[in-house]
Amino acid sequence: MTFQFANGHPDSTSPQILESFCYASNNSLKLVDSNGVNPIMLKLLMKTYAFGLINHKGVSRLSDFGMKNMDKMLVCLIEGCNEIKTTINGNGITQGVLKCLEHLCINNVLKLESIWQGPDYPGSLAQLKNLTLSKCPELKKIFSKGMIQQLPQLQYLRVEDCRQIEEIVMESKNNGLEANRIKISLCNMLRRLPFNNANATKLRFIEGQESWWGTLIAACKADSDGCCLSQGLSGVTKACHSDK
Repeated sequence: MTFQFANGHPDSTSPQILESFCYASNNSLKLVDSNGVNPIMLKLLMKTYAFGLINHKGVSRLSDFGMKNMDKMLVCLIEGCNEIKTTINGNGITQGVLKCLEHLCINNVLKLESIWQGPDYPGSLAQLKNLTLSKCPELKKIFSKGMIQQLPQLQYLRVEDCRQIEEIVMESKNNGLEANRIKISLCNMLRRLPFNNANATKLRFIEGQESWWGTLIAACKADSDGCCLSQGLSGVTKACHSDK
């Protein structure tokens, strides 16, 4: 038995990310304009592969829904949930979580400060392939130095209109990025890409706005260790698009 269930106002105009994956038509759950944690919804969540949390109130993190209830989740969309400050709080977790999650899209979450808070555990987000972050004005750093090493399957990272972003990976001698494609847009505070052929072996394409490239190049000249453009990263296509 499969289900596609929407609680709230399913006509909400949200990205069709849940429908864009072939397996999302099976066991899909959307919570739209709803509030808090409903025990009935948690029972459905345990069997859900594609989960949408849209304009939801009464929770400050995705993990409020219980990590064990999301073991099967493959796709997750969080949009317009302005009380959410982080997706996962690692404090109190004793094992890897969201081990099956492949696609995570966070859009228009105004108070989001981090993707993961607290200690991380091996196996967490181990299957994550695509991460999209858009319109998260309080987000400054994406990955901790420990978390980036837990993402061996990451292929695509897209960051748009996150104007306070300063670092993709927090400072570490052992930074490692498995993504092969990065897209940056409207993130003018991001002035460091600390990648090279040793720690970003799969990276093949970086796309960004013209003005951002200019800022990045200027930062590289001032601090050659802070940017991949200065040295140590060959075989990568660097593309720019208009600021308009």
